[in-house]
Amino acid sequence: MTCRWEGLAGRLYTLGLDEGERAFLGLVLSLAGVHRSHLAAVRHLNERRLQTVLQALVRLAGNDRIAIGTRV
Repeated sequence: MTCRWEGLAGRLYTLGLDEGERAFLGLVLSLAGVHRSHLAAVRHLNERRLQTVLQALVRLAGNDRIAIGTRV
């Protein structure tokens, strides 16, 4: 099974996603390098999706010692 990431990015607004789902998918596609998304899209993410994006950024940076948890 394969996925054409460019095709998915091109259909981002035709998939029937709500604002939070679209923001999450757009940010994930941006991390994969096939789509551009504004960083301000994070304001539309729920806690679980925000944590996923932050963990991906930390791993891409090569630093697994940054703690991601509740805000103080």
